[in-house]
Amino acid sequence: MSGLMFVSGEVKVPMPGCDHREVARFEGKQSSGYKKIINKLSEVTSEIMNKMTAELAAEDLPCLHTLSFPSMTSRLSKLTSQLHTLPQTCTWILSHPSFLAFHSSPSTILWVKGHPGTGKSTLMSFLLQHYQNQPIKHRQILLSFFFHGNGSLLEKSCEGMFRSLLVQLYKQSISARRFILAAFNTRKESLRSGKEGNVVWTRDELQSLLFSILSSDSMRENEVIIIIDALDEAVDETNQKAASSLQTFFRQINDSMLVKGWSNKICIACHSNLQDIARYVSHQLRNGVEGWELQPPKVRNDLENAIVDKADGVFLWVVKRLERIIEELNDGSSSFADIQKLVENESNELFALYEDIFRREIKESSRKKAKLFLGWVCLAERPLSLTEIRIAMACDESCMVDGQDRIEESKDFVEDDGRMQRLVRSLSGGLAEVRLCAEGSTVQLIHQTVNEFLRERGLRTLFCWTGNSKAVLMSDAEDLGRMENNLSRACFNYLKLGNIARFSMTYGIAPVPTVQEVEEKFPFIRYAVMFCFLHAQRAESLGISQEDLPTLLWS
Repeated sequence: MSGLMFVSGEVKVPMPGCDHREVARFEGKQSSGYKKIINKLSEVTSEIMNKMTAELAAEDLPCLHTLSFPSMTSRLSKLTSQLHTLPQTCTWILSHPSFLAFHSSPSTILWVKGHPGTGKSTLMSFLLQHYQNQPIKHRQILLSFFFHGNGSLLEKSCEGMFRSLLVQLYKQSISARRFILAAFNTRKESLRSGKEGNVVWTRDELQSLLFSILSSDSMRENEVIIIIDALDEAVDETNQKAASSLQTFFRQINDSMLVKGWSNKICIACHSNLQDIARYVSHQLRNGVEGWELQPPKVRNDLENAIVDKADGVFLWVVKRLERIIEELNDGSSSFADIQKLVENESNELFALYEDIFRREIKESSRKKAKLFLGWVCLAERPLSLTEIRIAMACDESCMVDGQDRIEESKDFVEDDGRMQRLVRSLSGGLAEVRLCAEGSTVQLIHQTVNEFLRERGLRTLFCWTGNSKAVLMSDAEDLGRMENNLSRACFNYLKLGNIARFSMTYGIAPVPTVQEVEEKFPFIRYAVMFCFLHAQRAESLGISQEDLPTLLWS
């Protein structure tokens, strides 16, 4: 007998012919004995961690409530689900010299850089998954945040990142938990209130707390790995770009830990992704084009190479362009030679691709509605639900009728979310989509570059296509200003509807409804109340006068 404690529930693993010395030693990680032991240890540690989480929950909840937010992992969840559909596209990074140097260094930063749409986020989610799938390491702390330029303010802000990283630290490190809990209790005490909801952290406090924890002596024995994606999409509390200040922050963390000789690895959102693109192109054509394997190898290779060469590292261009290539090959409208020649001679610029998608995919009869829809998706202060966006569109001046009492009386009102979900595709040419998040389903653009395209020229292009002669004479700022003005007026139009006005007049007479009851009855009311003046302010800053606003409010 060796290694037995003779306690209740003990699992006995017979190892005949082995003494204690041989039981504790293995030939390597591939040894069956080693695998058996490590799997059992993993089960035990997982069970212990789950019990610890359950025991700490009651005490930790008030503090974690002030740091966590519903959409904290929405962007990562989206990327992880996409990663499962890609055929081993990111494995090359594990053997890349830059990553090998990063992986073997005790303390360093790996900067992953590339053009918009080149697949950096997919690569970063792969790296995170790679570390998560490694055997459990004692004292390893793995932190990550994926900025989302089209998400809510917390999804794209420094504050959101700091809050998320602190929540992860809290759950992975007992010493970090003590730090954060002490800071929370100090804040709560300073407010002289027992209400946890009153504790509101500032960005500076969060940043200082994170830095203090990571550079404290309690982190000496830990290996800290931090993965940050899409740093260029980060904004501060005033919605200004914040990438530069965050770069400085992470360099300071790295320098602090490097001087002390502690282990940390920081990977910030890439180098060559041609292998990924080549694999993706080959996979999509092989599985999407009917009779692909019947084509001569040279024909297949030439077309694949033409697409990869034209992509020039822009993954998003490949994804959108392949959809049309496969469709044209399958319906016989183009030959392999036609497609190859077309690809070689066309632009790989994303804005040109988006404009071409608009021209091909959005029906001429739908372009006015498309402009209205995309204006909301692009300029709304936060992502809107399907219900909110169909109501918002119905509040536009062009849809309202005289003496309107209910929103359902608007011209061409979209009566349910099912129809609105179909319109998301047809009114955007596939450049917007419905995403599931903690708050439910919201309508968002497929990539940050689509938002940039719409702001710089996409909305104006649609405006011109609707036959508006004034659009040609407008500046870009004025065009955006008019859109912001339209959004502001739509909010006011909703709040002035007859049934909403009557509902507000019942206060003091009928029982006061809860916020939830009001929002169930009027789903767009929260957005309209919170952001009607914000859109008006933005319109004015872009040169659109708001002199008529008082008249509008009191008419």
